[in-house]
Amino acid sequence: MAAEDKKTRTSFLEVSFLGRLKTFYFLPPKEKSNRFLPLIIAVMAYLTLLGSATGLAIFNATNAWSTNLSQVLTVQIVHPEARERERQTRAVMEVLEDTAGVIEARAIPENELEALLEPWLGVGNVTDDLPVPAMVSVTIRQGSQIDTAALNARLRVRAPDASLDDHQQWIGRLTSLSNMVQVAVFVSIALIVLTTVAMVVFATKSALAAHRETVEIMHLIGAKDSLIASEFRKLFMLHGFKGGLIGLIAAMLTITLILYLAARIGGGLLPRLYLTAGQMTLLGLVPFLTSLLSMWTADMTVRHALGKMV
Repeated sequence: MAAEDKKTRTSFLEVSFLGRLKTFYFLPPKEKSNRFLPLIIAVMAYLTLLGSATGLAIFNATNAWSTNLSQVLTVQIVHPEARERERQTRAVMEVLEDTAGVIEARAIPENELEALLEPWLGVGNVTDDLPVPAMVSVTIRQGSQIDTAALNARLRVRAPDASLDDHQQWIGRLTSLSNMVQVAVFVSIALIVLTTVAMVVFATKSALAAHRETVEIMHLIGAKDSLIASEFRKLFMLHGFKGGLIGLIAAMLTITLILYLAARIGGGLLPRLYLTAGQMTLLGLVPFLTSLLSMWTADMTVRHALGKMV
């Protein structure tokens, strides 16, 4: 078996020598020492894509929801008697109509309020005995600066049970949560990339050790380190692309399913998760990035190892 392996390696050397190193190729076409590397890279690419998609989707949803909330104010009138709530609601509408920067003030109908409460209280549990506050949705012009404290004081004069909510506290909490999740996601991606690099380094050293005798002979006949490293670059570039492509296909199927389920479950209570066309295109470049990362890592590893050879 050893004699047969030696004969196989020698045949590669003869082809390269007779071809004046133009057709230099000493690694077997089907290198078996690292046959599981594409699967490992596929798993890493899959995790990277899921993490990236999660971070981008959360950023999109938070940004869109914060923008929408910043242009909407809500006035709540809490009073046990329905007639008094209606009177104060009309008074609130009159004040808002005379406020500069307000585009629209709309009293939310009772059926819409019940639809908003049913997911929390259950279908049929919102009865007439339950004192549901009156709500007025206020849409303000983009870029308008409204003194909410002064507006709230004006409303309380006409409607003592009214309170104005500008959603700033909710927006701040949502933004903080989004930032924390994004930091955690990108730290995880960085760790995955470092792990991938370590695996490629280990695989490259294994392949180099398996063909050490051939590499030493190539050195003896005058082959440069760059020529030897080029063979490893080609091999690991192919491994990286295969793994990245497998990971991309699996991740896109998973991401599509998650976005579909999130759209059905949200029901208006949660921000809509989505990815833009540009972001999807960026994620689609992962196979090329994994191939470049694998190629660069293998090249650096081989050059470093060849530099230590006597």
